[in-house]
Amino acid sequence: HEMALSRRAFELLGLALVVGHFIMLLAYWAPATPGVDQNGYLVGGKQLARSGSTGFKPGNPLQYVGGMWVLAGEPASASDAWFYPKYPPGLPLLNAIVLWIDWQRGKQWALLISPICTSLALWAMFLMTRLVGGSFAGILAMILLGTNYTALVMANMPWSHGPALAFVTWGMYLLLRWWQTGSGWRGALAGFLLGYAMTIRYTEGLLAIPLAVAAVLMVRRPEPATYRRAAMPLIGWLVPVLWMLGFNYFAMGTLTGYDTTHESSAFTLARLRDQWETVFQQLYDHGVFFILPLAVLGLAMMWRRNWRIALILMLWVVPGLAVYTSYYWGRASMSWAYLRFFLTLFPPMILAAVWYVTQQGKRQSAEGRRSFAAPIAAGIVVALASAVGLRNALPVMSRDAASNWNLAYTTDTIIQRVPAGSVLFIEQRGWMSGLLNFIQWRGDYELYSTQAFRWRPGVRFGGDTNSDQPHPLQPARERWLNNVVYLNSKPIDLMQRQDQIIAAALSSGRGALLVQAVDWSSGFRLQFGTAQTYQAKPLARWKELLSLPNIEQTALMPPPRTFAAGRSPQTWQLYEFTRRQGSWRAATQPSATATTAPSDGS
Repeated sequence: HEMALSRRAFELLGLALVVGHFIMLLAYWAPATPGVDQNGYLVGGKQLARSGSTGFKPGNPLQYVGGMWVLAGEPASASDAWFYPKYPPGLPLLNAIVLWIDWQRGKQWALLISPICTSLALWAMFLMTRLVGGSFAGILAMILLGTNYTALVMANMPWSHGPALAFVTWGMYLLLRWWQTGSGWRGALAGFLLGYAMTIRYTEGLLAIPLAVAAVLMVRRPEPATYRRAAMPLIGWLVPVLWMLGFNYFAMGTLTGYDTTHESSAFTLARLRDQWETVFQQLYDHGVFFILPLAVLGLAMMWRRNWRIALILMLWVVPGLAVYTSYYWGRASMSWAYLRFFLTLFPPMILAAVWYVTQQGKRQSAEGRRSFAAPIAAGIVVALASAVGLRNALPVMSRDAASNWNLAYTTDTIIQRVPAGSVLFIEQRGWMSGLLNFIQWRGDYELYSTQAFRWRPGVRFGGDTNSDQPHPLQPARERWLNNVVYLNSKPIDLMQRQDQIIAAALSSGRGALLVQAVDWSSGFRLQFGTAQTYQAKPLARWKELLSLPNIEQTALMPPPRTFAAGRSPQTWQLYEFTRRQGSWRAATQPSATATTAPSDGS
């Protein structure tokens, strides 16, 4: 038992660490992201805020849709297509809530959800570890989580991993507290948080296993009240999960968006056998560095001291570890790009490790011997692991911040000069990542990639359209592109469709503009009919402000993640399309206004 004064002092220290951690994250935060995955979460939330659904129906089949969106069904008509993010709707709902509060400011606030959640997870880590090992162990655990390489790199990305970490850690803490107290509201809230974690990342549904086991162990046959008490977390868990499954089924016709990409069945025993050694090596090197063996020892030793807690921690770690070790994606990836999938498994590993390293000192205290060697040794272990985590994470965070601030600067420059509702063509290298992904969230335009008007770009979208092998991109969407949108299309046809979009925009009083990097030789302005019918008038030229640091020799990481051409800063050019005097071409297929624009009054 701890003295009340000591307990309060540790609580104040823990709160100070949470605040300090969040301030550190803000120092590396930028209000932009180029990611294709993030596009699905953000734009899905934008659609949800506008219409009550994450669905997106392009006004023109060539309009830009992010790579992580899946086609609902296989519509025979190009004008009947609906797209949905393949991800669960929980994070888009959080983004939508922020937009409901304030449409414009919310587009920046939503990018703070992940760092806020990551810092809040530290407090849950402290409270949960204190239940098992005391306040000193709780402080050590939150330091390890707060300086964890993967957690830090993920924290400022508006991805699902930071929010999932918060919902999982708080849900598991409340589950343990419910187990201690039998409090109905704690059980219901624990179930709800763990269920909502599944609406953020599908694989967090595996936490239903420790949840169900805890409920079963709560039951006492002679006591009917324990059945009602045991049902509370299960009912709480079902509420968000049933909402998610119903939403997916009625929107897409499948229970998960991953069904359409065959990724929901991309787990095999053969991969588990082939990858387990690589996974454990990466977990040690880039995940829970230095403390992984201590976590294994701690979990083993805990069975003697408190088998119930050991069982819950084991059921938290082992199913998720087995599932993602057997997953098809990431075998050749290094560092956080793969380990992000394991992020919500780090807290129980950290808890077990710090419990183990603090037990020696507690045994000596119980025997009446006061020793400072054990807590000092525990502090050294944590300091070493934390120092390595910070050393590897901060350069990556610095690079990402510079890249994202450049993206924010470019996006703001465009928004200041291009009225909402305009048609905007953007030259983006590569299909997957770049300016288009973010400006679709930040701005309100009818967006087109210049690649959409190249010769059969759909062929490059996802590989084998008839394969049932798992792939991040949807085969049905590629079939629709090739067999419906681009069927029998020749370069002259794409030229005409481009001209029709521009003509419709100009006829309706909206602008038609092009954004491209100066050093990219795309030929978009000259390759098609614009050279004969329209002229591209330069409106603005700007250069990004920050250079990306060279960090190849200072940290362990995947290749640099930038949104343009693999380097920075870029110089960009904005053009406005206008008709040449004496020329006019009618738009036979008028283009609809941008479906990502806010509704009236937003």
